[in-house]
Amino acid sequence: MKKIVFLLISVFSLFAFAQESEEFRSPGTASYYLAPVEASGIDGTMQVTEQIDMGSRIVVSLSGIDTGQNYDLELYEGNCGPDRVLVTELEPVGEFSNDPYVSLNDTELDFTQLTEGDYFLYVLQDNKILACGEVGLGANASTN
Repeated sequence: MKKIVFLLISVFSLFAFAQESEEFRSPGTASYYLAPVEASGIDGTMQVTEQIDMGSRIVVSLSGIDTGQNYDLELYEGNCGPDRVLVTELEPVGEFSNDPYVSLNDTELDFTQLTEGDYFLYVLQDNKILACGEVGLGANASTN
């Protein structure tokens, strides 16, 4: 009888533990389009991926650029336009040795903050704006 009671208590304990454990959740991702400015011919995408240990990975891929050139990436609050607050500068496109069309950045910026906030990304060369893309709320994004 003691064995049966012990077995029942063990089984119920396992069910209780299983219900309390967190469900597996895939990291969130969102992709945003970067549109050419003033017929620059440069466009691309910005992909944001949630990191397990907090923060985000931001990957920017550009097309229409000249190989061997660097293109600066600046993330701002608000919408594409003047009078903006700089959030962070990302690694320039053109410096990633394996792929000159990509910038790879691990940041402390929170995924939810980025994807639910109001931001935009400028692509610049010699302080001239070549492309811009809305990021977060109000942007045309594909998310998972």
